[in-house]
Amino acid sequence: MSKISDDGLTSKIDEICKSFNYIPDEQWVQKILQLKMVIEMRHGVMIVGPSGVGKSSALRTLKALYELDDGVKTVIYTIDPKAVDKEGLYGVLDGTTLEWTDGIFTSLLRTILANQRGESERRHWIVFDGDVDPEWAENLNSVLDDNKLLTLPSGERLNIPENVRIILEVDSLEQATPATVSRCGMIWFSADTVSIQMCLQHLLGEVRSENLIGAETGDLSAIPSAQVSFLDAIQSMVVSDDPKASSLVQDALDFALSSEGHIMDITREGLLKSLRSLIVKGIGLAIEYDENHPDFPMSGQHMDNFARRWLLQSLLWSFSGSASWQVRGELADLLLRSSGMMLPDDDEGGSLADYRVRSENGEYELWSDSVPRMEIESHRVTATDVVVTTTDTVRHSEILGAWLESRSPLILCGPPGSGKTMTLTSVLQSVQGVVLASLNFS
Repeated sequence: MSKISDDGLTSKIDEICKSFNYIPDEQWVQKILQLKMVIEMRHGVMIVGPSGVGKSSALRTLKALYELDDGVKTVIYTIDPKAVDKEGLYGVLDGTTLEWTDGIFTSLLRTILANQRGESERRHWIVFDGDVDPEWAENLNSVLDDNKLLTLPSGERLNIPENVRIILEVDSLEQATPATVSRCGMIWFSADTVSIQMCLQHLLGEVRSENLIGAETGDLSAIPSAQVSFLDAIQSMVVSDDPKASSLVQDALDFALSSEGHIMDITREGLLKSLRSLIVKGIGLAIEYDENHPDFPMSGQHMDNFARRWLLQSLLWSFSGSASWQVRGELADLLLRSSGMMLPDDDEGGSLADYRVRSENGEYELWSDSVPRMEIESHRVTATDVVVTTTDTVRHSEILGAWLESRSPLILCGPPGSGKTMTLTSVLQSVQGVVLASLNFS
């Protein structure tokens, strides 16, 4: 496809990307302009590409571009078609009473058609974010073609208004039928549309603009100084100053993605999300230190040591937490070698995985030294809720705590009896505002 050139729109996209902390790379901006052109031509659109290549972000940016351009509000409704059955999506007719019950998509269309709250004056994008399975997608064929009609089993027909677009956001077309594909305009996002460099710059920009002390404000001056200093200290390790050279985080990410010792399939986005949670945890510790030491806040060499060493610890556990100890050891060696940092002199055979970082002085400390001494009363020896702390439980509890505090979903893998439930329960009991609800799926 030929390159789309529009300096006016491109400058507006750059402005919007800055507000969202997106990186307006030329290739990704071209995809936004292509998507704009297709949406204006077709009422049914397919956005195809693997996870993490900027499909949803492109939609969000295009929505803001339309609103900036003409002032008409655009509403996006995202539906996961695989989360409900076909009846839940379109509706069901009771065979006994012949009563019709709307599904999610049908109810949404009725709301737009009713126009009780000025729906006719807005744009409506209904996004189906999931695999195009013929089981549910075939019912959309009459909606996607020129008839623009949704025919219900009850015999009722619903017209699709001119201000509605049906958008299918999928990672592949393996299950899609030619009847569905031929009715849609299509935009392909390749795996290299969003580079690792762009992801890392977005991660830093997002954390920089987020007030981690919980204040509801968009004022950057209200962001704690410890947060700014922490991010400044690790900036060059996350994003390389030389565009032609890779950063430490990029090297570690490439190593993790190419390693075969992971217990489950991993993705670039999943690893970066885990890293973000641990970085936020480290910033939280720096802010907490400053609050407890107002006369001597963390700064200078103290901040540099803590931030850079915390980043190494975060990279190790976020990128190799699901890997074998062999892969973890190889990644630890890579991190120490690339960063130029060293473990304490008295531990020549040690590994980065054996150490934690102390916020008090920014130095390394053996995980084994932070295991508390326990005294268990004789009648509590057989109690199932007693957790005997070891190096592993202390280490796992701190890592899990960081992920849980960020409200990130996580998976604990391991054979029966390896302490998954015990460790998770122990961590959750120490996190405020969490109620544990156990569901057995087996």
